[in-house]
Order: sequence, then C-alpha cells, then structure tokens
Amino acid sequence: MEIVEGSALDMPFDDESFDAVVTQHASMNIEDKATLYREIARVLEPGGRFGLYDIMQGPGGEVHYPAPWAANPEISFLAEPGAVKALSEAAGLRQLKWEDVSEKGLAWMAEQKAAREAQVCTW
Repeated sequence: MEIVEGSALDMPFDDESFDAVVTQHASMNIEDKATLYREIARVLEPGGRFGLYDIMQGPGGEVHYPAPWAANPEISFLAEPGAVKALSEAAGLRQLKWEDVSEKGLAWMAEQKAAREAQVCTW
C-alpha cells in the first residue's frame, strides 16, 4: 500500500490509473465539486467504478455548526443530491446505482442518543 498526498482537485496520477475510486465523507468539504468529479473521471480506467458515500444537503434547512464534518461554514459545502448527480454526469461518470440512506443514518443516531441517555451513573 502506498499513501500519496495531494489535492483531490489536481490528483498527482496519470489518466486512467485506477479501476476504482471511492470517496467517503470527503466531498462535503470540497467547494469545487465539478473539478472533483472531472478529476475522478480522468483517473478512472474505462469501465472503472466510482463509489460515493457522503452527507448531502437535504430539506432540513441550514446546517448548525459545529457539525461532524466542519466546525464552521467556511469549510462546509454540502450539495443537494440532484446537483451531485448532475455534476458527476457532466464529468462523464455514469450512475449505476443511487441509494439514499438518510433514514438509516437518522435511526442509528436516535439509537445512539437513547443509549447515552439511558446510561445512569451508579456511583
């Protein structure tokens, strides 16, 4: 395994270098998503796969900071799912599957909150 430091907006890799690219909780901190998705498309081999797992802007209104991915709005760039789809398709990426797991995430967070609240100090 090799770790390479660089910018997601100007990746230090040749064209068609990878058969797969994955981003996980990363693009919500990148303002220039059009360039991000163009770079991903550039480094993918023909037929390569791109997996995206990110928080996106939903109908809930403005983000309250600090948030898990950003202490303030200067480094938070959530996009709506439709915008992400359009930008990635404009970059040449073709969508094979899209799954919104918001409800699962919210349920998990509610379970975690309930578990914390149920803990009782016995000392």
